[in-house]
Amino acid sequence: MPRKTDTKERILTEAMALIRDRGYCSVGVDDILKAANAGKSSFYHFFESKEALGAAVLDAYSRMADEGILRRAFAFDVPPLERPLRFAEMIRAEGAPLEGVFAGLFASDNGHVSEVIRSKAVEMIERVVAQFERAFVEAVARMELYPDAPSRRLAQACVCYCEGALLMARLTENREILDQVSPLMRGIWKPYLV
Repeated sequence: MPRKTDTKERILTEAMALIRDRGYCSVGVDDILKAANAGKSSFYHFFESKEALGAAVLDAYSRMADEGILRRAFAFDVPPLERPLRFAEMIRAEGAPLEGVFAGLFASDNGHVSEVIRSKAVEMIERVVAQFERAFVEAVARMELYPDAPSRRLAQACVCYCEGALLMARLTENREILDQVSPLMRGIWKPYLV
């Protein structure tokens, strides 16, 4: 019976941390293996390439986001227009970590990453947009927003705002930027309030 190890998980965890800190293109397989205390044979046993590892990292982060913030922020028992605000507040309060900018980090390397990685990052962002959009569609159905409210565009604007705030907080090393996200984000859908 083969011995079970945590090597794959260590590689994935260290890859996630290094990519978060330095960006996908700036991190080499050797950097990841050194941090994970693993050999190249182990890497290639679990991942056929750096691209496959990058895709696995995005999948893992997406699952973490779903299980953590997205599921709680966009729970059906939360009023629809409170869900986006709750999402922003959870990012601020929990530090949801500046890793929230994770898809953005991959996207910023966009000119240098493969189509597989780019499409995974897009898929990840789209999952967040879909949660916002669902909240706005429900707010229209509940007559909290006018029927002509552009739910999809509002959702995209909110996600752009959150990702931008996370990116600014990361770049400036100033988390106080996140304090204003929730109060100011309300302005995005204010023109459509009934």
